[in-house]
Amino acid sequence: MSFMRYDVIIKVFSFSLSEINIYSLFLQPLGL
Repeated sequence: MSFMRYDVIIKVFSFSLSEINIYSLFLQPLGL
């Protein structure tokens, strides 16, 4: 159970990291 929960945390963490990358790519040209 803990292993599955850990796997979900890793997936959510990597997804949030990719979201931050996408947001930074969009915000960089705007100078924000």
